[in-house]
Amino acid sequence: MAIPAPGEGARGLVSFRLLGVPVSIHASFLVVVFLLGASNPESARIDLAGGLVWAAVVTMSVLAHELGHALTARPAGGQPRIDLFGIAGLTRWNPARAGRGRRVAVSLAGVAAGVVLGVVMLAVRSAVAPEPGTLLDFALFAAVYANLAWGLLNLLPMLPLDGGQVVRAVMPGKDDATRDMRTAAVSVVVAAVVAVAAVLTDHPIAAAFVVFFAAGNVQTLLAARRLRGAPDLAGLVERANAAMEANRPHDALELLRGVDHPLAHVISAAALIRLGEPRRAQDTLIDLPSWVTLEPTFEATVLLANGQERLARERLAATLRDTPAPWAVRELASLLHRRGDDVDAVLADVRGEAAVGVATALYFEGAYAASGRWAETALGSGVESPYVAYNGACAWARAGDLDRALRLVDHALLLGWTDAATLDTDEDLAPVRAHAGWAAVRARLGEADDRH
Repeated sequence: MAIPAPGEGARGLVSFRLLGVPVSIHASFLVVVFLLGASNPESARIDLAGGLVWAAVVTMSVLAHELGHALTARPAGGQPRIDLFGIAGLTRWNPARAGRGRRVAVSLAGVAAGVVLGVVMLAVRSAVAPEPGTLLDFALFAAVYANLAWGLLNLLPMLPLDGGQVVRAVMPGKDDATRDMRTAAVSVVVAAVVAVAAVLTDHPIAAAFVVFFAAGNVQTLLAARRLRGAPDLAGLVERANAAMEANRPHDALELLRGVDHPLAHVISAAALIRLGEPRRAQDTLIDLPSWVTLEPTFEATVLLANGQERLARERLAATLRDTPAPWAVRELASLLHRRGDDVDAVLADVRGEAAVGVATALYFEGAYAASGRWAETALGSGVESPYVAYNGACAWARAGDLDRALRLVDHALLLGWTDAATLDTDEDLAPVRAHAGWAAVRARLGEADDRH
C-alpha cells in the first residue's frame, strides 16, 4: 500500500536502503506473516524450514510491491520510504507536488510490480514442475500466492488498500479532507460487502482484516463529524499554536486537552517533545487519520527525539533541502540545541522563513548569539519582515553585541517597524538604548511618524 501520510511506529527490527529507498522491517510484520502462513492449508505439510521459506518469500514479494510504489513516487519529489509492520507493507511519501495522475500511478505501480512478479513465478512453477509437497513447490506456491492473490486483493476500492488510494485520488471534492471523507464512506460500504462474502465463503481471516480496515474508516468519519460539531476548535488550535510560538508548551497542552483534531495532535506532540516526553509525542501521532500528511521535518524530529537516529538523519537530509515549514524547523532546532547537536551543521541548507524558525527556537533556548545570526540569515535570504529584524536585534542585545543589535534595530525601521512604545520599553533592548548611536537610530522612527 502507498500511504500519503507519513507516520512511524516503533523502531524497525532491520533497517537498510534498497535502490536508494529507506526500508524498515518491524518484528510485528514477521509475526503476522508467520501466522498467515500457518493458517494456509498448503502449509499443513511444511515444517519449520517451510515457515522460514514462507516468511522470506512473502517479505521479498511485499518489498517488490512497495518498491513499485516508491520508485514511481520518487520522480515527483515524494521522498518515499518503506515500512513493513503489522498486517502490511506501507510506502510512505509526500504527495504535495503530485497531481491526481501521479497519485493514481503510485497506487497502481505496486500492484503492477506484484502481478508481473507473480506471473513470472507462475511460469517458473509450471516450467520446473516441482514434486508436490516439497519445499521448492511450497516456495513457488508462496511466491505466486503473495504476488497475485494479495496484489489483486489490494485493488479493492477500500482504504487503506491501493484501490482505495486510487478512489481517493479521483474522488471529486473541494479539498483533500472532503475527498478523504467521501472515500472513507465508500470504503465502509465496500468493507461490509467483502466481509459478508468472506464469511460466506469460509475465509474468516480475510473477513477479520476487512473489518479491521473498516474500523479505521469509521473512526475517520466519526472524527470528521466531531469536527463539524465543534466550531471553537479552530480558535483553540490557533491559541495553542500562539502558546508554542511564545514558548509556553504547558499552556498549549492544557488548551488542547481532550481536543480530537489532527492539528491539535500535532501541536500537542510538539509540546510534549519540548517537555521531554518524546514517547507520548509519538503515541499522540499514531492515530492521525489517513488524510493528514505530517510535515516531513517534524516527523523526522519525532523520530530523532525517540532515538531513531539513522532514520531521522536520512529523512532530514532530503526534507531540509526542500522547503520545510518554519514551525517544524523551529521544533527541530529546539530539540537539536537541547541534545547538544551542532544546529548550524544540521540546518546548513535552511534559508528564508525556515531560518526564522531556527532563530525563534534558539532565542527561547537562550542561545542568543546563534539566534541573532539566524535572524540575519533569514533577512539575507529574502525575508523582509521588520519583526524578524527586531527580534534579531533583541537576540544580539541579549548576547552583548550592541553594535549588531543597533544595526538590526535600524534595519527593522527601514522595513517598516512603527511600534515606538515597544522600542522604548522592551527590556531586551535596554543596553542598546544606552548605546552612543541609539539617538540617531531612534530619531528615524520619529521622522517616519512625522511623514505619516
